[in-house]
Amino acid sequence: MPALQEIFGYFFNWKSLILNITQNQLQQLYEIDDYLWLEETITAVSALMRYKVES
Repeated sequence: MPALQEIFGYFFNWKSLILNITQNQLQQLYEIDDYLWLEETITAVSALMRYKVES
């Protein structure tokens, strides 16, 4: 399933990019709650994707 792997690769690149941007440029613009919400959401989606890949 190369298409699925590409999607996962794209997602994890996007995750790194978002975390990078958030930590570096946008941190002052977001309340800490918003940042934690973003991180929790990414973690949850990552866990779900790992579960789907393994099953």
